[in-house]
Amino acid sequence: MLWEHAAARALFFAVIVATAPGTAYVAHWHVPRMRVLYRMPFDEYRSRLERLRQMPRRPRFSQLPGAASSVLGAVLTGWSLLFAVSAVSLGSNMSAEFWRTFYLLLGLALVSMAFSTYRLIEVFVKVDAVLLNESFSARLRHVALVYAVAGAVLLSISFVSRAEGGVPG
Repeated sequence: MLWEHAAARALFFAVIVATAPGTAYVAHWHVPRMRVLYRMPFDEYRSRLERLRQMPRRPRFSQLPGAASSVLGAVLTGWSLLFAVSAVSLGSNMSAEFWRTFYLLLGLALVSMAFSTYRLIEVFVKVDAVLLNESFSARLRHVALVYAVAGAVLLSISFVSRAEGGVPG
């Protein structure tokens, strides 16, 4: 069976760990926030949006680390997926070094996304205060924590398996 292969188990584990933060983002933060937003009448939404546009803004460079970290996370995720697809399509034997590199790239991507989510919380706090009269920052902090834990798990597997010389999974 397919499940008897260590490579299949390792890939399944990586997919589960990598998709957990996205699921937490959508289910724990995005959907409740949008529910409040969609219940608001359109005229009230437009007036609050206009009030938000008139508020003083922070300098754009203060949000640059969060945005750059988000781009880095997306690039590292793309690299890890391209790395995996190219290894499979080129007929690689999926050695232990392959899994270590895959886990390392994906773990770095998730840690980077955790940093960007945490850095951009202050932007959402101001927007939520004006637009929704409700704060969802605690939920977004939980999502950032899930990103960080998932990335740390993958990074630790990468480094532990490098030290032991075994195949993760």
